[in-house]
Amino acid sequence: MILFVAVMTPIYYLVNDNKIPLMISSIPEKISFNQNDSILDKTVKIKTNNQIVNEILAECGNEQHCIVKAFQKLAQSESPKIIMATVNDLLSSYQERGLNCHQQAHHIGEFLYGYFGDLSQVLSYVDRRCGGALYHGILGEYLESNVLLNDLTLKDIEISKICSEFEDPSYGILQECAHGLGHGLAKAYDYDFVSAVKKCDQLEAGVRTNCYYGVSMENVDEYTRTEGGDFDENDILYPCNNLEEKYASGCYYHHAYYIVMQKNFSVFESFDVCDKIESENSKNSCYSGIFRTFIPSSYGNMNNMVSMCQKAPQDYQKDCIQVMVDYLLDQKSADKALEFCKIVPEKFKMNCYDVLGNGVKIFYPKDVANVCSNAEENYYDVCMNGIPQKFNCSITYELDGKSITEFQECLLV
Repeated sequence: MILFVAVMTPIYYLVNDNKIPLMISSIPEKISFNQNDSILDKTVKIKTNNQIVNEILAECGNEQHCIVKAFQKLAQSESPKIIMATVNDLLSSYQERGLNCHQQAHHIGEFLYGYFGDLSQVLSYVDRRCGGALYHGILGEYLESNVLLNDLTLKDIEISKICSEFEDPSYGILQECAHGLGHGLAKAYDYDFVSAVKKCDQLEAGVRTNCYYGVSMENVDEYTRTEGGDFDENDILYPCNNLEEKYASGCYYHHAYYIVMQKNFSVFESFDVCDKIESENSKNSCYSGIFRTFIPSSYGNMNNMVSMCQKAPQDYQKDCIQVMVDYLLDQKSADKALEFCKIVPEKFKMNCYDVLGNGVKIFYPKDVANVCSNAEENYYDVCMNGIPQKFNCSITYELDGKSITEFQECLLV
């Protein structure tokens, strides 16, 4: 059974640059934040085996703009080999401490494309750590620089060919490519949302939706940076409610962050906005986007994640669980997502393992059997094959010399 898997959509903190959320174990009326200067306090002495990384951590913590400036300075004196080793060790230092490194990796990806200047070359040096953010930054910068610096028009760029620059890409990598292109298209079209998502349609049908997500995420990112982007102060659902349905669902997932901001971080007022959306698919996407904003408030504690989902509106609790699994797969690891599925209440387990199995097949295809073999005994088959599908079937048998046919609900296994 194939479900929509939001794991392909990168998760970022529900904060402006450097504030971290207070830990909570249930849905608050408002999401609150403390006033620490950064998620990774610069005064904390973190040591790695890479002295350059130690210096960047001491100077920048995980503030992305400072990090990029540090790499720009480093590029003046060090070799590409040293640059890439520093990137890998820096991002690993964040991941090992359980920090979300998506925004940092996104900005580093933009730097790396500018540094190398060759798309195929730089893509060969990176992987999909931090939710594929290195890919997203590289591809977004590639599109923007070709349009703005090389004086190409968007009509000149065949985006369907760009993802072929990856060497033997998996389906998951193609999804990351599409998402990164969405970021770049939003910028290249100067945040004309409709034009950007329509350009996504040049991609293969299986990855277009993730391009729509990239456009939406970049649109909201621009609002958080500059209060720009494609928005209408008199219509909180715009531009998503101005789109064809095939674009709208992808739009609302990240637009939910904008809704939460406009409602002064009131969770339940934000739910009320989602309820005004007529399409069930788009409404579900809106709710899922708001659930994504819970993640920092859980402060990485899986029991908190479960607790918050149990306190979500009943009709959307399974969607909330899915968002949490997707986040752990995308930003942490398959093992973390598996650990989460083991602690969710029984009523959520089948859905949890179904989402887990789908996500692993997309992003860790070589690890499917290994991950699912560690699932709880009753859920191995769900992890491997999805939720058994029910269908109407007939059973014919002989009774007292008569042929009798009965109809009943069967499972496809």
